[in-house]
Amino acid sequence: MTFDDGPAHPATLEIARYLADRQIPATFFVVGDEAAKHRETLCALIDLGHTLGNHTRSHTRLTASTTTDNWAIEEVLAPERTLLEAGAQTPIPFRAPYGAWNRRLAYVFNNDRRLRESHSGPVGWDIDGEDHRCWREGRSPEDCARHYLAAIESRRSGIVLFHDRTADAEKRAGNRTGEMLRLLIPQLQARGYGFTGLPRPVSLQ
Repeated sequence: MTFDDGPAHPATLEIARYLADRQIPATFFVVGDEAAKHRETLCALIDLGHTLGNHTRSHTRLTASTTTDNWAIEEVLAPERTLLEAGAQTPIPFRAPYGAWNRRLAYVFNNDRRLRESHSGPVGWDIDGEDHRCWREGRSPEDCARHYLAAIESRRSGIVLFHDRTADAEKRAGNRTGEMLRLLIPQLQARGYGFTGLPRPVSLQ
């Protein structure tokens, strides 16, 4: 289970505690600008047994035509100190915003010694129930949980994408992922699904 765009207070911590109570490990891919505002939440995530991941400083699409190589590198390096001070272990899992990745970024990142030594990834996902779309459209947690359950049942296994905070402001206010998880997880457990952390990190590629 992976969560993007946080941390949000208090929503992220409520989700993390719910998962920890059920011995479910998760990776939270945090946005640097938000992480710097909620350092205590990052520490709590680590204490609860979860993993911190890097989702860039500002959640900007790194493959945009206006993005320079140095700027893209700094977008990833900028949150590193905050994550390490909170207790993140290296290599820090990295997920590109919107999953936007290409060969140029792979080449640039692998040729930067700092990134090569401190980060791994990019980490994608196999299952996306589009919780952000549910909240944008004003759908209920029950409806969103059904959507995720169908997507998971179709795939059966893999990395699942959720959002504990929605980076796009117009979708953020209606985020009800925490409520949805309280409906979804018991159904998954009743069907015999297990939960594990991310596989051992691999180098940037």
